[in-house]
Amino acid sequence: MTFNRINFDEEHKKMIYSVVDEIEKMLDHFKKTVKYINVILDSDFSKNTISSEEKDIDEMKWFEKDIDNKLFAFGKWLYSQKEILHPVDFLYIRELILLLARIADVTQNVCDRVHILINE
Repeated sequence: MTFNRINFDEEHKKMIYSVVDEIEKMLDHFKKTVKYINVILDSDFSKNTISSEEKDIDEMKWFEKDIDNKLFAFGKWLYSQKEILHPVDFLYIRELILLLARIADVTQNVCDRVHILINE
């Protein structure tokens, strides 16, 4: 990664940075949600405690949807550049986008499973 430098215009740098920032926020929220499992267990699955957790899960869905939308827009731009970019650069950027999308998807999936576990 150190040897392969890719130059982006400022607009597309900002797009990638905004996705990374959004994923950081999502992961911070995720950590809070996972820690919340102890609170729910300590409360003996109190309805008020669980309803608060459900709000957190809904917020996670918003994060994941927002990240997907941003990555889709970036992906459209990337594929419009496939004749211009060097093939190695194109594949490198594509893999980066797919990795960021996987992080958001897996985080959302784990939160959904936590939600199912709590409501069972």
